[in-house]
Amino acid sequence: MKIGSWLKLLLVALTLLVLQDTLIVDVHFGSVHPDVMLLVPIGVGLLVSSELGGIVGLATGLMVDLFASTPFGLTALCYVLLGYAAGYLPRGMWQRSKFMVVVTALVGSFLGEILYAVLAGLLGEGGMTKEHLLMVATVVGVGNMILATPVMWLVSWAIGRDQEGLLGLADQP
Repeated sequence: MKIGSWLKLLLVALTLLVLQDTLIVDVHFGSVHPDVMLLVPIGVGLLVSSELGGIVGLATGLMVDLFASTPFGLTALCYVLLGYAAGYLPRGMWQRSKFMVVVTALVGSFLGEILYAVLAGLLGEGGMTKEHLLMVATVVGVGNMILATPVMWLVSWAIGRDQEGLLGLADQP
């Protein structure tokens, strides 16, 4: 990626972080809200490569960790693993249908929350029951599914990809 793409991606990530901590935090079910920052490394992994998905996951995860009251680096570790894993999904599925964008966001976000809870438990930050974990993962997954299309459009804009083809909006032959 070129330096301009990195700067645009930084701008997107900072904007989403501000939105996450000001507006999205107020859109909640119980005490759970979507984790829009999780969509950035997933998007980069899918659009570019697993390596860049992991790098962007590290950067965005550290940005989130600066404002979290959990062990520093825990969010970054989860984001790295998810961004890297997203890079192994077939890239062509994004051009086939807009539905795949939201399904990927749902599944990736759900698994990301489970991974976060498992890693937190290993670090002694447990205390979440199975029922609460499933509720958290489901709410985050559904919330991110709703926000996936605009966030993925922003990510694709930042890295210089065709947004219409990416989101299944281009004319089909």
